[in-house]
This record gives sequence, structure tokens and C-alpha cells, in this order.
Amino acid sequence: MSATSPTTFFNRTYDEAMDLLVEARNYVAVGDLRKGRSASSTERLMQCCETMRLTTRLTHVMAWLLAQRAVHAGEITVAEAASEKFSLGGEATCLKEVDPALMPPDSWLETLLERSKRLYERVARLDEMVRREVAGEAGSNQANPDQIRQSQIKEPGGGTVVPLFRTGPPRSRHGSSETS
Repeated sequence: MSATSPTTFFNRTYDEAMDLLVEARNYVAVGDLRKGRSASSTERLMQCCETMRLTTRLTHVMAWLLAQRAVHAGEITVAEAASEKFSLGGEATCLKEVDPALMPPDSWLETLLERSKRLYERVARLDEMVRREVAGEAGSNQANPDQIRQSQIKEPGGGTVVPLFRTGPPRSRHGSSETS
């Protein structure tokens, strides 16, 4: 593994979130121009609600990713990042299922909502993994928070296994040290 590989997964997730954020901004900026006032007031209300859900998901994801970036930069510890203060929020709003029949036909919004939901769910799994590992390490009193690192995870769409955090030598999925 190269020196930059531990942050590969983080960087891809961060870039994906930023790209979605830009696309969401573009959607909001031209949404009214595209739809005009031809939609019913109920359709416009649902569109506004789902646009808010989109921005809420992305806001929570970006906040969590920025906390992880602070860990990578050494500004906060992994234990601090796993605290309630930095945990991924908004689950009730971000994961709520909406009846598709209530949604106005808008393929651009539908695509953004689906992509943002998948991203939010992935980050929620990462948040839970970080919290479990920190809780496990704290419970066993094996290491200080600076030495805690994320279990290895698979990159989306590939079989490469990289740690989200790495403060020491790589370890296998079963916790033993690997040799080069």
C-alpha cells in the first residue's frame, strides 16, 4: 500500500459528496426556471420538501466528512470524531421513505435523491464502524484514541481493501499485523 492509499476511500467519498452538492445547487438554481408554474401547489410543495431532504442529507454527510478530514489532519482524535458532537445526524429526515406516487415527475431530482440517499447510507455505515471500534478500544483499554484506526473496508465498485484511518502498520481484517 502506498502512503496515500489510506485516504483514497475518504477522498473519493468526499469528492462524491462535493459533486452531489454542486449538482444539488445547480438543480435548485434552475429548478423554478425548468418547471415554471405549471406544477400544482401540491407538486411544488413535495418538490420543495424533497429538495430540502436532499440538502439535509448532503449537509450532514459533509459535516461528518469534514470531521474525518480533521482526524486525518491531526486536529482532533478519532475518539473525538466518534463522539455525539461529530456523529452523522438527521437519520429520521434523511432516511424517511416517501411514497413515489406523491413525487412530481422530475427525473433530475429523483436521481439526486437516490444518489444522496446511497451516499448517506454509506457514510452512516462508516460512522457506525468508527463508533463501534472506538467503543471497543475504549472498553478494552488497549490503546489511546490516537492509535485507534478504522477497520478495513472495501471500496465501492472494487475489491481493494483500505483503512479509513491509519495511524500505524496495516492490519488484516482479523486484526493481526500484516508483513510486507
